[in-house]
Amino acid sequence: RPRVGKDDIWKIRCFGRLRVYLSDGSQIKWDIPGSAPKKTKTLFAYLLQRGEKGAPTDLLAELLWSDEPDEIKKRKRLHHAITMLRKTLGGSDYVRRNGDYYTLVPPDGTWIDLATFEQLCNRSKGLVKTGKPDEAITLLDAADRLYSGELFEDLPSAYFENEIENWVLPKRTWFRDMALKVMRDKAAILRQQGLFRDALQSCQKALRMDPVCAIAHAEAMQIFHA
Repeated sequence: RPRVGKDDIWKIRCFGRLRVYLSDGSQIKWDIPGSAPKKTKTLFAYLLQRGEKGAPTDLLAELLWSDEPDEIKKRKRLHHAITMLRKTLGGSDYVRRNGDYYTLVPPDGTWIDLATFEQLCNRSKGLVKTGKPDEAITLLDAADRLYSGELFEDLPSAYFENEIENWVLPKRTWFRDMALKVMRDKAAILRQQGLFRDALQSCQKALRMDPVCAIAHAEAMQIFHA
């Protein structure tokens, strides 16, 4: 597997399959000997979205082993999973423990697609309002490319579709709606520029993702009218 060095900067892609790229372009391998890759990846994803506040050990144990009634066994399994996650990431410093809390600590300068996607969407809105459609299109194109699939689409649903905490589906829906608005906003600008074929393609892409997307249907009707 790629060797993770202290000077590495991660590129974390959460849209589609969860991937972590190192400085040399290689990906972190989740299936190291002794690990349960799906649990390791879920643990990483959960701690990533918790940010600096981290997560308590009892919540993490319940999240991954909700069907295990023995609390001692749960804690032992969590301890092993944390050890495997640290090995996967290449160092204990990346997963820190503070009392009963664990926190993921990515290297300084780490890039995450979710944050960049939000920034591109927000900045494009400002450019549209200030009458800079060409610059807005550039940012919307970049946001469109970043959205390569649903949030954490390869995580087992059993780890978030449960009674403990639904920590994926609300965010997945929110980002999906944002992606649909990106395609609609692109289409609207292209229509206003008279580029009807390109505008319709953007609407059709949105409708392939969600056939009943009202905003895409409304924009498509405006394109046909134009």
